[in-house]
Order: sequence, then structure tokens, then C-alpha cells
Amino acid sequence: MKRIPSGLSRRGFLGSAAGAGAAAALGAAPHALAADRAPAAADVPWLPSYLDGRPVATLRLDARDTGPVLRHGDGPGRCDIYGARDIWVYRDRGTLYMNYDGAGDDGWLACLATSRDGSTWAKKGPVLQLGAPGSDDGGSASYGVTYEAAPGDWHMFYLGTPNTSPPPDRIPAFPYLTLKAHGRGPSGPWTKQPDVVPFRPVPGTYCSTTASPGQIVRHRGEYLQFFSASTQNAAGTQRTIGIARTKDLGGSWRIDPEPIVPLDEQIENTSLYYEPANDTWFLFTDHIALDSFGEYTDAVWVYWTRDLEHWDPQDKAVVLDRTNCAWSPYVMGLPSVVPVGRRLAVFYDGRPAPDVSHMGRDVGLAWLDLPLRPPRGPAGPNLARGARVTASSTYPGYAPERAADGRTSTQLGGDYSWTNAEGGALPQWLELELRGPRTVGRVDLYTTSGYELRDYRVQRWDGRAWADLAVVTGNTSAYRVHTFAPAHCERVRVLTGSGPDRQPGYGRINEVQIFPPGH
Repeated sequence: MKRIPSGLSRRGFLGSAAGAGAAAALGAAPHALAADRAPAAADVPWLPSYLDGRPVATLRLDARDTGPVLRHGDGPGRCDIYGARDIWVYRDRGTLYMNYDGAGDDGWLACLATSRDGSTWAKKGPVLQLGAPGSDDGGSASYGVTYEAAPGDWHMFYLGTPNTSPPPDRIPAFPYLTLKAHGRGPSGPWTKQPDVVPFRPVPGTYCSTTASPGQIVRHRGEYLQFFSASTQNAAGTQRTIGIARTKDLGGSWRIDPEPIVPLDEQIENTSLYYEPANDTWFLFTDHIALDSFGEYTDAVWVYWTRDLEHWDPQDKAVVLDRTNCAWSPYVMGLPSVVPVGRRLAVFYDGRPAPDVSHMGRDVGLAWLDLPLRPPRGPAGPNLARGARVTASSTYPGYAPERAADGRTSTQLGGDYSWTNAEGGALPQWLELELRGPRTVGRVDLYTTSGYELRDYRVQRWDGRAWADLAVVTGNTSAYRVHTFAPAHCERVRVLTGSGPDRQPGYGRINEVQIFPPGH
């Protein structure tokens, strides 16, 4: 990969563990979007389509947006003259505290604002300063995540890096490091602890490029930190969330060997909420898009689980995107949530201009009603989970099981999809044998972006022969939803008639989801 003078790859400015690095502004890029509406049933929401086929969230938990509540430009000492973003909000004794990244003349620093209601904020200025040039936080000391271990015992884990883009923007660049500070109260003052090394990027792992701070939860006698992780390969930057563990907030942390969801989810940053009404954890995060603008934070997503240490990538929904944000047409980044009365406040950063620049960001506020419940939809009762998957033939490296592994990526390649063997006569088929007889009413089909399955049939075995549930010709979409009258069966298959014009002899299937009627 070609390197730039700073020693960082160009993608170092495009990927991020703290929002600073989803795509840099592409001033010359057209404002056309790669996303397109999927030809689906009337009750299926608009879904984006990403250039590399990265997964989408098909469910929604729509927040009600109220617009900006903290605008950049008037912070003390010009601390946010170029932007205010990357928020961390917490409460102490009835006061809300917001650490946000102020883009000032010297670079990006963690700045403080306070509020009583979440809507009106008083800016206090930077709470961290840059380290010496070349030091771990000589380029940026930003995104301060706090944890109160005991009264008067506050811990901050913040993002540091020695590298930035050129002035005046000074956007933090890889590597993103987790550094430590300590304070006696929610507003500090914060004393840096350079001798404490919580954790670092680990070469050869999912966090080889970034390992930057996230929310801390006390759980079963230890602390869990849900940190942002990324790695780089020939395909670019891939991002996910990992768990780091410790029993000593002033010591080192042990990083779990696997992330909580696959790298192709392309998410970063965490804010968690526990809902006692249904014993469910909700993890809010921002999603990274890839379209004609490049890479940037295009949505706030939420994942849910009842087991804090195990997460299913299918159990996710969109909270905020361009369809329900009132003021930012493209960019929605880095959420932080906190309960306020009977509602959950969702703070995030955005930009009112029709581009995806890192600069000129403001902080917005949206609301969700409590108690919070996972959205109803097809993610829960997917009957394809646990199905036995077979195929008429298989191209080497494109296992049939890939089509029912729970990953809704439409990316090209054997890690994501099945396709038939070379030279096999069409039609070919992919079959799912369910875990017993079921009544089905909907099949979702994900094929490969740029290599979409053109002609195909969705069928069920009726005990004597294969019967059509849906017949599609001339398809050009990577995601299709097929609804039909309730049908009883134990086996479902996709019969591939033709691939795309560029490879008509290959039928590529990335994922099949099967649902009962009414989902």
C-alpha cells in the first residue's frame, strides 16, 4: 500500500476508532449517492447499498430528532472554532457533563460542557492539553471516556495519537491509542498518567491499527471496556468493537482474542444502556458507509443482547440516519446515550452541509422512549438459523454454509458467499433444510454487489415436488425481499437461472433469511 509522508497510509485518514477517521472530506466528489431503494415489500424500510457490499441493518428503532444543541465556534479560547464532535455524556448529581472533541487552533482536544436538561449547554473549554511533540498524545488528546469508581475517584480513558493531518484541520490520524488520566470529580481537573498503559494495538489481530477507548461496565468482578478496534488489509480499513478486561482501572487490560461482531460490520465507538424492564443491554455505535463520498459515519446503529459478553450481528437496528435526522443530510456520528426522566437521550455529531467533512461538526440530540425494547421484525425469528445448507455444486472456497451464517454482507468473495462450480450447467441450486417443519411467509435474499443474481426462483419442497414461492427475472438489486401466502415446509431452496451479464454462468448467494408469516 502506498504510504504518505507522515508514514500513515491514506486510509489512515479514512478509518477511525473515535469518529475522527471515517472519511475525510472529498470536496471534488459529486453529491450523488451509491445507495438505492431496495425493491421490497411495502413495510420494508429504505436500505442503503454500499460499494463493497458491507452489511446493512434492516430493522429500525427510530429516534425522534430535535436538531443541534451544541454548535461549534464560540468555545473558550477558540477551542472549537473548527468543529465540535465525538461526544461522551455522563451524569453526576443532576448535572450532565459532555466531553466533546473541540477542533481548535492547536488541534483536537477533549473539551467540557455542562447542562441541566441536555438541550442548553455551557462550554467550559479544554480539559486536556497536547503532550510533547512526538509523544503518544502530541497530535491529539481527545474523546475522553469517564468512569466513576468511587466518590472522588474518577478515571478518564482518552484517545491519543502523535499524528494528524496538516493544519488547520489537524484531524487525528492512525494509530489511535488509549491513554489514561485521573480526577477527583466529573469535571476533573484531569491529571495524565503516562506510565499507565491500558492497552495498545496488537499486530496481526483485529485491533492492529486502532485500539481506542469506549464505555466501561463493571461486570462479574471485573471491568469490561467496549473499545473501538480496526485493522487494515488489501481491502482497506475494517472496524469493529472488542472487549478489554481488567480488575484494576489503574493497570493494564487484557484484550479478548475475538471482537464482539465481525470486522465487516464496519462500526466504531460505544455507548451502552441497560434496560431493567427486559434485562437487555443496548450498545449504540456509529456505522461507517462507503459510497461516492468515500468512507464516513452515515448512521447510528444499536445492537442488543441479554448476555453482555455475547452479541449477535443480526440483532441490530438503525436509530438515526438520513431518513430521520432533521438537519444533517449525510453525516451522523459517535453516539452517546444517557437516560433523562422517562426518555433516553441520544447525542451525536452531524454537519448541516451537503458533504462529509470532518470539520464544521455540531452536536445534535434525539430521543427514544423508555423502557427501551428491541424492535419487532425479522431479525429474531430467522428460521434459516441452524439450517443444514447444501448445494448442487460449489466453487472452491465458496462454501454453501456462508449463505446462512447470519452475515448480511453483499461483499464479493468466498468469505461472504456461495457460488456454483465453474462450468456447471444452469440452473443450479442452494437448499436450506430447516430444523423441522415450519410455516414460512417471507424470504430475504442477499446476493453479491456488482454480481447480482439476475434470474431465479425461491421454492419450497411440498413433499412431492419443488413449488415456486417467488419467481424473479431481470433482477439488478443485491437485496430482495419476497413475501407470499403462508406455506408449510421443511426445505427451501433458491434455484439460480442466470447470473449477471458479466458472469451469467455463476449464481452468487451471500445470505438467505427465512421468516414466518407477518414478519
